Amino acid sequence: MTFNYESWIKQAKDRLALLYEQREAISNEISALERGVESFLPLAKGAWLGPSTGITESVRRVLSGKPSRVFSPVEIRGELLTQGVSLTQKNSMATIHQVLSRLAEKGLVKIQIDKGKNRYRWIGEGGRDDVLKPSARNQE
Repeated sequence: MTFNYESWIKQAKDRLALLYEQREAISNEISALERGVESFLPLAKGAWLGPSTGITESVRRVLSGKPSRVFSPVEIRGELLTQGVSLTQKNSMATIHQVLSRLAEKGLVKIQIDKGKNRYRWIGEGGRDDVLKPSARNQE
């Protein structure tokens, strides 16, 4: 029994062509759905961040979306999961704590200690604790 290489190559090329078509169709559908989600975000109560958004940007969006709220890291994790962020890290809480530390170092969040635990509130790009005061926003 001999192996027919030409027949195998033709079948492989045909299968590759089909798979390339399917991949293109899937890619087009993903793009269309992403555009749809982005278009409807302003109408939704809670923004869906999706799996492609990085963890730092996702945490920033959670905090800056509710600047008057003080979050615990566990509450931030809950918001991220609610908003569709895929937390695939081995220890997502450690990652969230690292992100919060970096945001605090940059002066973007204020740390408040409550019962010995850190809680975090967004204070803005300027690192000023005046984001909640309407008069401070109106003067700029």
